[in-house]
Formats: sequence, C-alpha cells, structure tokens
Amino acid sequence: MISTTIDTLLRELLVKNGLNNERGTSTNTKLGEDGLGLDSLAILDLLLAIEQAFGVRLRDEGLTSEALSTVGGLTDYVETLKLG
Repeated sequence: MISTTIDTLLRELLVKNGLNNERGTSTNTKLGEDGLGLDSLAILDLLLAIEQAFGVRLRDEGLTSEALSTVGGLTDYVETLKLG
C-alpha cells in the first residue's frame, strides 16, 4: 500500500519538475538516457525534490545504481527510508 502511494507521488513529482517524457512513466522506466533522459544534474535535482516532498534524508550508501536506475528503484529506496 505505501509503495503504491510513494510510486504515485514520485511520478507526480517527475511531472511537476518537468522530468517526465511524452510516454509517461512506469515502474520499469529508466531514469537515464535510455529512458527519461535525465543527466546527473537532473537526477540530483530530483533527489533534492524527493527529500523535500517525502520528508526523508537520502543517504549516500543507499543511492546505489539499482536505486537510481528506474522509477521503481527510487520508489523502493524511498519506501525503505519511510518505513525504516
């Protein structure tokens, strides 16, 4: 249940920040060039927005390539922080 809420809010955050593409997003949508086309600066902006929107502090050790590769990876990471 919380995962669905986080996923929905994360997708809304992508749209709000103009980081969504014309095809929309799914859990498997990649964040990088082969998906939404986010570069490192756009990903950093997204991470800062996530911290503000969800009231969490993203820790370096949790920001793995898996967590940063897809919308679903970010959803799972934020969920662990919210539950943790």
